[in-house]
Amino acid sequence: MAKTRELRARPPLRRMVQIHDELVAKRFPNCTRLMKITEVGRRTILRDIEFMRGQMELPIEFYHPEGGYWYTKPVDRFPLPTVTEREVFALFVAHSAVNSYRGTPFEPLLRGAFKKLAGQLDNETHLSLGDMQQELSFRPFAPDEVNLDTFDKLSRSVRNQKMVRFTYKALGKVKPETRTVQPHHLACVDNRWYAISYDEARNGFRNFVLTRMSDVVVLERTFRRQKGFSFDTYMEGSFGIFQGGKPIRVVAEFRDWAADLVKERRWHPTQAIEDLDDGGVRLGMTLTNLVEVERWLLGWGDHVTVLEPKSLRDRMAQISRAMLERHS
Repeated sequence: MAKTRELRARPPLRRMVQIHDELVAKRFPNCTRLMKITEVGRRTILRDIEFMRGQMELPIEFYHPEGGYWYTKPVDRFPLPTVTEREVFALFVAHSAVNSYRGTPFEPLLRGAFKKLAGQLDNETHLSLGDMQQELSFRPFAPDEVNLDTFDKLSRSVRNQKMVRFTYKALGKVKPETRTVQPHHLACVDNRWYAISYDEARNGFRNFVLTRMSDVVVLERTFRRQKGFSFDTYMEGSFGIFQGGKPIRVVAEFRDWAADLVKERRWHPTQAIEDLDDGGVRLGMTLTNLVEVERWLLGWGDHVTVLEPKSLRDRMAQISRAMLERHS
């Protein structure tokens, strides 16, 4: 019972502020009163007081004539940590991340975690966060509908290096199949969660979309992480999540409003942007897979011209002809 109350307890900083208020008001609170106010146990109260006395250098002593604690000298205000404007902005971004998963199984977990974090802030910081909600917002496009149980099992398997078995419906395949893999990393790429896993049957790494998994079972069999695996290294040359193959130089020119939009963002770590005399821009980058950049380039319509490689240029022409036939 006591443990349950401790888990539901208010954050430490808020408790200490409550203790401070009692001392400033000269109510000479004892442990029993402070336990009732803060809803925590005696040991927690004693730890809080010791922290306030030792780390915050507050003049707290037990006053025997009154049977409770007091400040031996005046204390103007509780020494709250200073929160900068940038830190307030970072907290707001974290709060917006919660909204990104509204309606998904992640929402209650993220909202609870943020509430614990925000509960340690002072009133002025809370006010700043409230003001920012009127000024800033984040609206992600199509966040993933991941099953929380699937995410939890895969997270544990990555942490404990245990193999997993699951049924998987690969994109474009009619029938699902059973896969047994070594999960090395969980990654959210473009609002979609992937399990980067080593597939023994295929002797290589594969990216599995969590929403396409079902009947996930964490096996007792453990595995050793593949030597030298690093997610950052693994993703080098990728435009999104697809990777592999030899480096390919991709060059495209953008005109009109598309040129302005391309210049405003960082699309890839290797990108180089060059202004053209006609107001357009030339974008160059080195990739190891063309599947996702092909879709991205098609999204710019007739405002883009692919220069390199020839295979991508030919592919764009082929798709354009097919689209013309379908829409004429």
